[in-house]
Formats: sequence, C-alpha cells, structure tokens
Amino acid sequence: MELSLREWLIIGGVVIIALIIIDGWRRMRSNRNTLRMQIDKSLVDLPEESHNPELPNGGFRVIDDDTAERAVGQSPVSLASEVESELPLSPQKK
Repeated sequence: MELSLREWLIIGGVVIIALIIIDGWRRMRSNRNTLRMQIDKSLVDLPEESHNPELPNGGFRVIDDDTAERAVGQSPVSLASEVESELPLSPQKK
C-alpha cells in the first residue's frame, strides 16, 4: 500500500490540528485560576480625577443656550471670539 502526496498531506494536516488542540487544552488546564492580584486597600478612598485625556486640556467649555442658538451658521473663529468676550476676565488677561 503506497500513499500518495495527497494522503500524506491529509495525514500531516490532521496531526497538526490534533497537536494544536492538545496544546490548547494543556495550556488551559495548567493556567486555570493562576491570576492573583494584590489590591492596595489604601487606594480605595482616592478622589476621582476630573481630567479627561480624550479632550484638549482635559475638559470642555460649557456655553449657555443663548450662545448655542447664536452659534448656528457662524464660523468657529467668530464664535470663539464671541464666547471669549463673554467670559469673565481671568488673571492672565487684564
């Protein structure tokens, strides 16, 4: 009984698939419940951060409804200057 290349490839593929399944099963059995973490209890009472790294400078500027209604159809530059003029003066701008 002589096996052709096709049969050898089928046998090799089945063996490789069986080895992958056996290795996965072995790794699952050996790594069961091995994740242990030491949680520091002193970090529970820390205040929450108000900084959001997704936004520039960590936050956003809140505008009132009047400004939002006037903003429809305006360019961002003119709107920014208008909103900036309505803000109270900060110590940096005098």
